[in-house]
Amino acid sequence: GLWAWLFFFAAQAWLLKRSSSCASLSGCRMCGRAHAIWLFLSMLVSAAVLTCTGRAYTMFWGLSESWTSLAGILPALAFVSISSVIAAKKETWPSDRRMVMLFWLPLTLVLSTSVWFLGTLFASGDPAPLPQYIPLLNPLELEQAFCIAAVAFWQIYAQRAGGVPSLNRKALFTIMDVMVFLWLTAMLARATHFFMGIPMSEIPQSGHFHLALLVLWGLYGIGHMAAGNRLLLRRVWVAGAVLMLIDIGKLLLVDLAQTGTITRIISFFVAGLLL
Repeated sequence: GLWAWLFFFAAQAWLLKRSSSCASLSGCRMCGRAHAIWLFLSMLVSAAVLTCTGRAYTMFWGLSESWTSLAGILPALAFVSISSVIAAKKETWPSDRRMVMLFWLPLTLVLSTSVWFLGTLFASGDPAPLPQYIPLLNPLELEQAFCIAAVAFWQIYAQRAGGVPSLNRKALFTIMDVMVFLWLTAMLARATHFFMGIPMSEIPQSGHFHLALLVLWGLYGIGHMAAGNRLLLRRVWVAGAVLMLIDIGKLLLVDLAQTGTITRIISFFVAGLLL
């Protein structure tokens, strides 16, 4: 199997080089487009093979599912970064090839990693064989952080290069902001699961989790309100204010029905400090 894949990659590299030379010499628009499509499919197959290989090795070594998930997503993130950097610098490339490397390939991989990001958001994140869960350094949280970084990295280079569709700064900031918010919330759920010994399935009913969520969402909302006020960005301020209202509404409508007396007192005290 290994020799077959090595032969496949070598043959693809040689054929892509030949088709690129033929397209350049002939100047045929259809030849250039066929080469770009061929390049796109070859890169996707390569990313898929490396993804399956990485996942297989983690299973062979007996690592937890968190490491398997991380290993599976790294090739796609590497392809997004490498293709964006190379295509942004190759201004003399034909437009079809540049479009594939700077837009279609990163878009396909980013969409797939975004599904991966959402699908593993509230997984337990078992760090085995590591003996201890460490926030931010857990393999599942590293995977999700890499997904966020890949989106930002691709869009920054696409905007710099020009000539390809890209998000404006407001849209990019909104997407990054939502992803970071979900990432921190999921990290808080996992920290509660490991440090408080609460099963992951019972986290939504945990008073400790809701108290920590009250603090996190409150600080996130206040941070947005402060930044919006300082930078004169009305939408950022409104987003922070809305999150604060949701946070207080959750305290009054949800938390009070699920927490004990001591937790209620602490929750009201924390909410008062935040306000």
